[in-house]
Amino acid sequence: RTSNLFKYFLRLLVLALLSEIPFNLMVYNKFFCTDGQNVIWLYILGLITLTIIKKLDNNPFAVVIFSAIAAVVAQFLGLDYGYGGMILMMLIYIFRNDKTYRSISIAVTTFILSIQNDFGGAALSTFFIHHYDGTKGSLIFYLFYPVHMLILYFIVWLTYLH
Repeated sequence: RTSNLFKYFLRLLVLALLSEIPFNLMVYNKFFCTDGQNVIWLYILGLITLTIIKKLDNNPFAVVIFSAIAAVVAQFLGLDYGYGGMILMMLIYIFRNDKTYRSISIAVTTFILSIQNDFGGAALSTFFIHHYDGTKGSLIFYLFYPVHMLILYFIVWLTYLH
């Protein structure tokens, strides 16, 4: 729903770069770690995948093939939420015009993924996604992600300091 796909890509890229150190601190307690990357990189991969799918006129075969490729790439690169996050992103896209199917597919998928992974928290997103009205967010929404990770890191750091 962006008016300029390239500017949106650049905003996500800047956010992914700004969020990497807070993510590494929060998850790995290190400034730099290659074991995993923050979820914004997954969003970038999803944006690229959706752009390709749209260029191919939403061909169902292209949706399945490129979604599968993106899921494998997400897992291979160690992106936060990995293949499960990519599957959820593609389901949100596929059912973008049907709130009921979208919510059911997210709930069922997160339940299945939570059996083998730590996806229980992702199920909570179903409520927010279902009630999203398309309103454009502000800069605060972009800053929330890296700032909240830093706050959580410092809370844990202070807790273990005493």
